[in-house]
Amino acid sequence: MATATKRPWYPWEDGSEKSAYADHFERFILDNYVTLTKQLQVKTMIPYLLQEGILWRNDREEILKCTTKQDRAEALLDKVMTRGACTQSMFVAVLRRSGHGHLADMLEGESNGMEAWTEGVRDMTDSQLDELKSRLRNVYKEEVERHERNTSFEGLMG
Repeated sequence: MATATKRPWYPWEDGSEKSAYADHFERFILDNYVTLTKQLQVKTMIPYLLQEGILWRNDREEILKCTTKQDRAEALLDKVMTRGACTQSMFVAVLRRSGHGHLADMLEGESNGMEAWTEGVRDMTDSQLDELKSRLRNVYKEEVERHERNTSFEGLMG
């Protein structure tokens, strides 16, 4: 009696429907390629991609040979797109499990035809993101101080 494997069944395993599924997934990734290459933490994703059979061990070595973070992310995405072993929902699930919930939210929002909450920061540079974080920290600090002044005994009395 043969036992079932954990590996999912893909409609394109016989090659008959590969182009339609592969093209759809590739378009899904390419539509978000810049954001993904800037924000992916490749080392945290690889174990999950290996576990799902999306990547192979030699892929991991090849990806990690890249010297920059962005080069590693590009190599990972290129492997995932060309391998044909990944679906949109699998990729989003791996993003969530590997600590990339913000990216999963963004991708799910786009796949549902909804605008994701991260839409406004999609094309920001790292320095623009750092500036935005700094401004948000300052606003938060000012709000906390204002709240403390308004709720302190002296603030209430006068």
